[in-house]
Amino acid sequence: MPELAPPGRGERAFALFYTGTVGLGAFSPILYGFLGDAVGASWATAATAVAALATFPLAFALARHLRSDECP
Repeated sequence: MPELAPPGRGERAFALFYTGTVGLGAFSPILYGFLGDAVGASWATAATAVAALATFPLAFALARHLRSDECP
């Protein structure tokens, strides 16, 4: 996280990251519950899988910025 934040803004970056993580972690089951009620459990499960898989491109994009000269 500090590698991605502007100099002197690491604390704010951590605060935003963890607030978002905790908030979305609490809100997601409610959202997927409503989605399951609307379209069925199978489609809600598929939406959960798509959301989880969507993190892979983001992780690969960030990996370039986090590589150090010491790692191959």
